[in-house]
Amino acid sequence: MIGCSEFTGYYDWTFEWLRRERGEELVRQYWEQAISMDSQRHCRAHVIPGGFQGMVEYWTPTLEEESAGSDIYSSKDVFRIDMYACPSLGYNQQQGFAYYHDYCDHCMAWILPVFEEAGVVCHHEHNHRGQCYLEVRRKGDDPGPSKPGELVGNKDIRLRKDWISERIDGWVANQRQRARVCTSPPPPEPCSFDFVDRMGAPDFYFAVNATFRFVGAQFGEGGLRKYWREMGAQHYRFVTARIRDKGLAALRRHWEYLFAHEPGAQVALALEGGVLTLEVARCPAIAHLQAHDREIMPVYCEHCLHVSEAMCEPVGVSVTVEGGMGECRQRFSNR
Repeated sequence: MIGCSEFTGYYDWTFEWLRRERGEELVRQYWEQAISMDSQRHCRAHVIPGGFQGMVEYWTPTLEEESAGSDIYSSKDVFRIDMYACPSLGYNQQQGFAYYHDYCDHCMAWILPVFEEAGVVCHHEHNHRGQCYLEVRRKGDDPGPSKPGELVGNKDIRLRKDWISERIDGWVANQRQRARVCTSPPPPEPCSFDFVDRMGAPDFYFAVNATFRFVGAQFGEGGLRKYWREMGAQHYRFVTARIRDKGLAALRRHWEYLFAHEPGAQVALALEGGVLTLEVARCPAIAHLQAHDREIMPVYCEHCLHVSEAMCEPVGVSVTVEGGMGECRQRFSNR
């Protein structure tokens, strides 16, 4: 299964897959339709009626779940986030995932439609090092972006020695600006965060479900299965390499590590006689989607078979899956 603890690598791969299939416009449609309108409907429910207080109610638990290195500031006139250790980009960089040319673009792409409906304007910059800020004010009551340190003192990300990078992309009052380019930026400061062990926000399951729905709507069920199989063969090739080197024991370790980081997962693994059995008594993805009344894609559980088959075929391992929608048994056998 695709876990929330590993979601951002697959997310990045999806951007590039959509771009290769139909170009940048489809990536933009995905961010707005699948992420902003579908996956992030709980954000909309807080922010559009609740304004700055709604932003606090949404982003405080969200950033805590994601173990972000960040500071939030809010008053009656402004809401601001300073991100000094983005868990999403940080995880991808630690794992060596770099598929799409500008991973950070997805944030503004899904957030701005929400802000437009909420009647606020946003000032934002990101430096492609896992650092950014977001400053939000009401339309008609916006003096423009604050000066560095003016609003939040030394918590302002722009005061860090390594804020200036090769490229800084920015938005002023919801409008994208020309990127600032530096030919000799200072080196980034060391990051003490262990992103690998700190990810695992279950709301990422909303995005997985919304992604499957979007790809299915755009390409049909056959295209969705192609997407899953290419994901297994391309993104999960690191698992394939481990199986090739260490056999089914490596796949067992992969599942053990994954499910240990998936909130609420109940699984059992057994490796006997060249067969690895994964018994899922409580699928964390299905449980979370059901608990929040999300419409689960009817073919959602098929991804477990198609992704795993494509991942395992090159190393002579066959896959079967029985059950679904919360409980299943998966078997991986040496041919």
